[in-house]
Amino acid sequence: PGGVLKTMLGEGSEESSRLLHRIMDTDVLLLFADANILSEEGGVEPARQKIALEINTIFEILSTERDTAFVSKPRTVLLLLTKCDSGLIPQELKDNHFHGLVNRALQVFDPTVRFCINQPGWKIAVVPTSTCGDGNSNSWRDEGGIYHSEMTAPPQPYGFDLAILYGVMNELENRVRLGYDDSEEIPEQVERKPGFVSGFQWRHILQRLAGQENEQISLYRQYAGNLHSILDPLCGSQIIEV
Repeated sequence: PGGVLKTMLGEGSEESSRLLHRIMDTDVLLLFADANILSEEGGVEPARQKIALEINTIFEILSTERDTAFVSKPRTVLLLLTKCDSGLIPQELKDNHFHGLVNRALQVFDPTVRFCINQPGWKIAVVPTSTCGDGNSNSWRDEGGIYHSEMTAPPQPYGFDLAILYGVMNELENRVRLGYDDSEEIPEQVERKPGFVSGFQWRHILQRLAGQENEQISLYRQYAGNLHSILDPLCGSQIIEV
């Protein structure tokens, strides 16, 4: 919800530590940016202060302190531009699959974008999204500068499904490349207890576990390939890789 990040990162907030730990544990990070604010006439800096300051600060600190636990793991970062159905967005920012709006977002979130580009194995992409669908809502801004929207037709959302699938595809590829499945222990780390099984039985167990892991990696490779066949034609238009 709007403003929750500012509240969570406020001085003395008990939620700030929990938030940062959640970020550390996440394979796919979804960042949301309001397209109405991105498209305001003030340009890059006012938009950065309104919707990107906290996120950029988090990544700038992580970059400065070089937290090895954070950067050593390959991750996918997706910047989702919300409310792209809004009639308040100038047409020049909407043309060519929101090319102008995407460029504005890359400038507003520049510290975060540069951080992700510089990390080996990391991926970052921008995805225009809408809950209502183009032409299915009416948007306006009140005298206090607050944006409002009402649905005028049944919703036809877009973008969110592609973002999730893109993130899953990249994570599967990371697991294939690294050759692991972090949902289970690696066989070599399973401790053999004396008197529990014979040496022959133990070797057989390890072989079976290794075979199961190889099968899992093979499935990851297959699923990632299937997702590529769906998403690759959309990269550059509905999914903008950076």
